[in-house]
Amino acid sequence: MPGRRNRTNITQHHYSVGSTDGEAINLKSGVTGDVGYNVIYSQAGTGIKLETNADVPFPQTTVNVFNNTLVSNGWRRGAAEPGRGVSAGVNAIGHIFNNIMVDNYQGLEIFTDAIRRIPPMATIYLCLR
Repeated sequence: MPGRRNRTNITQHHYSVGSTDGEAINLKSGVTGDVGYNVIYSQAGTGIKLETNADVPFPQTTVNVFNNTLVSNGWRRGAAEPGRGVSAGVNAIGHIFNNIMVDNYQGLEIFTDAIRRIPPMATIYLCLR
C-alpha cells in the first residue's frame, strides 16, 4: 500500500558491552514499532535511543518502549556526553512504560524538543551514581 510504513519489533534480546562507543538500540527517522522484553547491560552510550531528523516538520519515529531492563549504561564520556537508559529526542513519539533502569549514567531523558510528544508512564528507574 502506498504510504504505509513497515513496523519494526525488537523483542527478547540481550545486549551487553558492545563497543566503547554507540547505543544498543538506535531508532531513527521513520521507524515505527515495539521495543520490549530486552535486557541491555553495560552499553557505552544510550541503551535505547529514539529520534527523527530535526528538518522534518512532523514526527516520523513512533515506538513503544516497554518491559525492558537497562543496567549500567552510559559510562562512555561522563557528564561531557552522558549516556542514558532511554533517550527520546528530536521529533520522536515514544510510549515509554514499565521499564526498569538501574545504575545508568542518566535514567530516562526526554529532550525539550520531544517533551510535548512523549508521555512517560510507570517507568521505574534508579540512578545510583
